[in-house]
Amino acid sequence: MSLLKNNKWSIIILLFSFFIVSCSDDDDPIVEPQPNPELNNVSEDIQKVNNFIWDKMDTYYLWRDKMPTDINRKKEENSIEYFDKLLYTEKDKWSFITDDLEGLQNSFKGVETGFGYSIAFGKFSNKENAYFAIVEYVYPGTPAAEANLKRGDLIVALDGGDINDDNYKKLFDGSTIIITKGKLENNSIANNGDVELTSKVLNLDPVLIDTVFTVDDHKIGYLSYMQYINDYNSSIDEAMAKFESENITDLIVDVRYNPGGSVNAANHLCSSIAPKEEVDKESLFVTFQWNDQIMAEIKGAGQMDDVETPFNKDVPTKLDMDKVYILATGSSASASELTINNLRPYMDVVLIGETTHGKYTASITLTDESKDPVLKNWALQPIVAKYANAAGVSDFADGFTPDFEVKDELLPAMPLGDLTDPLIAKAVEQITGNSDLTALKAAKVHYNFEVKDRLYSKFQKFKETLIIK
Repeated sequence: MSLLKNNKWSIIILLFSFFIVSCSDDDDPIVEPQPNPELNNVSEDIQKVNNFIWDKMDTYYLWRDKMPTDINRKKEENSIEYFDKLLYTEKDKWSFITDDLEGLQNSFKGVETGFGYSIAFGKFSNKENAYFAIVEYVYPGTPAAEANLKRGDLIVALDGGDINDDNYKKLFDGSTIIITKGKLENNSIANNGDVELTSKVLNLDPVLIDTVFTVDDHKIGYLSYMQYINDYNSSIDEAMAKFESENITDLIVDVRYNPGGSVNAANHLCSSIAPKEEVDKESLFVTFQWNDQIMAEIKGAGQMDDVETPFNKDVPTKLDMDKVYILATGSSASASELTINNLRPYMDVVLIGETTHGKYTASITLTDESKDPVLKNWALQPIVAKYANAAGVSDFADGFTPDFEVKDELLPAMPLGDLTDPLIAKAVEQITGNSDLTALKAAKVHYNFEVKDRLYSKFQKFKETLIIK
């Protein structure tokens, strides 16, 4: 039984009581409660949150020895800012805190209220602080899909005005919005009609596309996967069963927009792909290096399941591949990079696209166990461990460089799952030796622009993580 599951390291939250002194004799002067200078007027509730933050971080944080010791949490009036002050920013770009525990948990399950698309932002050259948006992909059955939005569509205005720094997040936070579509005309973008979108609660299956290409004598399975969600491992199983039934000879896994998610989901995917012999004998899939304090606890208790995790031999379909082609970009992080890194000791992993994000760390969700109503909505998602593959490879802060560098074209953008998409075309070229598709794509007209930002969820900070449990 895992030490984490036993909550052996749970910390008692320190509660502070305040007493108000008053006189019973009406003739006596009223004694007003005096602020405690040590507390600097910070409320009891804020102190509870600050103590919760410190206790959890001092126990679990990977870089706990780097946390500053000169910050008086009794005087910190903003708990989120206090949390940020504790982080080892030289290496930690990912730890976060939230007072929306329900939103955090739902985001890990693919549940959120929104429109169901992912968009990237470019900047107009002739307008100051004005952007256009390009649809990267659309989930089926969502408001965006019902409005017939698709990959490559342009959005040039929001609610009748420019898209700018002040309002662009409304494209995800808004309940009802009106977007103006655009179209390319003579090297410029013209208006192409308005569309109204109303957000709704969505259950987003991360398996966006599973299809099989037949090219020459190859049957190529293609999987487009958007988030590692344990609750949707059955969707992975359905895709793998489809590939197996169609006797695929090659496999492409597209994680170009996948920010990460559950270690268990990554293990499930990888165990469905990797050589069957290695999966069946439960070869080492991933190792975790915790801080010195936690590692001592784990080793002392002999609970090495919190350090070493094998392949999952119980996955229903094992494709038994010896090579996989993975499509990735700088948006591929965390569990996506774990997939790349941790399959490499066992099979040939061909990486196509752009350099990945560079996240070699993992986190857990830490909540309050005392059931204090003040703390019930708070959660920490700190970095608690580094992960490595069976060969010990970790600390890839600069990301993984592709074997074949190919830009993820958005203007214009070919459909995901289409042979003319440049990343897919390059993979098919490497599989078949047929360069016709790549040459055809290279002949098309392209527009150069810089991606200023991308949004795929109002909870995307939550999604950019590798979750151990």
